[in-house]
Amino acid sequence: MWWNVLLTFWSKRKLNNRSATEVYQRLVQASRGHFLFEVVGVPDNPQGRFESLILHMFLLQRRLGAVESGGLLAQALMDRMSDDLDRSIREMGVGDLRVGKNVKSLFKMVNQRFHLYEGSFDKDEQMAAALGVVFSVGDQTHKSIEINLLNMYLASFARTLNEYSDTDIVKASFSFPVFQKGDLSRNG
Repeated sequence: MWWNVLLTFWSKRKLNNRSATEVYQRLVQASRGHFLFEVVGVPDNPQGRFESLILHMFLLQRRLGAVESGGLLAQALMDRMSDDLDRSIREMGVGDLRVGKNVKSLFKMVNQRFHLYEGSFDKDEQMAAALGVVFSVGDQTHKSIEINLLNMYLASFARTLNEYSDTDIVKASFSFPVFQKGDLSRNG
């Protein structure tokens, strides 16, 4: 009896790990979409790409949080993100003794962003203000970020995720939307 329970748990965990790896790769690809960098004006640098990844992870975690059995996939995705940040930090030449501390610091930032976005997401003006705060930190390129367009993008991305059934979300049988320059109107 207990063997069947344990076997079921491990098989579900293995499926979630495989699904999480695939979904995380697609999430990274979505967060690096040309639309965000070329049309919206998100800076195409490590900080801009990291902020874009956080936004997309937030949207997916938010959707998984609405699914009763989404917890395993949600945790597995955060584990993939941790592994990816670890690898990225190492590629930047950070020594082994500092990698863990840096990953912890980055995840603190992720947590702060999630709280900021969660309290603002359903309120256009508050979300625009939150995005303005996030994207005004650090170096800005000559190109300014179109916060209202980014806000529309995020709302459309979230609507697309909400169109999938809970079963599709848990089984990772969904796609992320791909936006082109004319897909979102600047006028609302």
